[in-house]
Amino acid sequence: MPVTARIRPPGRTVEVDDARRVGDLLARLEILPSTVLVIRGGELLTEADELLDGDEVEVRYAISGGAACRTACRTGGRDAGGPP
Repeated sequence: MPVTARIRPPGRTVEVDDARRVGDLLARLEILPSTVLVIRGGELLTEADELLDGDEVEVRYAISGGAACRTACRTGGRDAGGPP
């Protein structure tokens, strides 16, 4: 049985055969490990963690930014400790 990976974004689901570790799965998906979080049953996994046939994991891209970034970008950095 393959491992099922839900990739977010973009919200695509793929099945991968013979992925014994998270690192193997990401390599087959051509995803850099430093760009994603891999989650199984609410537990964050590392590249070295073992995967079992039939596992379902979520691969979430780590996206930086947030409210502080948006505010700083709109105000030229004044609200985030940048130059006035």
